Amino acid sequence: MKRIITLAATLAFTSASFASSSWVQIDREADLNVGVFATQEQAQSAAEEFASSLNTMSNQELKAALPTNQHHFVRNVRLGDSNVLVEQIESGEYQASLHQDYAFTAFERD
Repeated sequence: MKRIITLAATLAFTSASFASSSWVQIDREADLNVGVFATQEQAQSAAEEFASSLNTMSNQELKAALPTNQHHFVRNVRLGDSNVLVEQIESGEYQASLHQDYAFTAFERD
């Protein structure tokens, strides 16, 4: 009998703590630094290759590559639109970056 009461109390406590929790869709965007290159063509090519590599990554790899660390229990990372940006910096070299839209599902508590 004691075991049944303990189990019932545990179940009630667990249900109450998750009653106001849910999985939510979160839409984000990130500016990802690709690197600094000697020529504009090298910078453009590197950023395009990086964008292409994101499309071949697994869900776990995307969670590591994109900022999702503010949330626990992240799943279903999906990529959206991306834009390559190449800027000349003071040293005369070229800074490549990738603006990436993405979305993921995360567990949130109210």
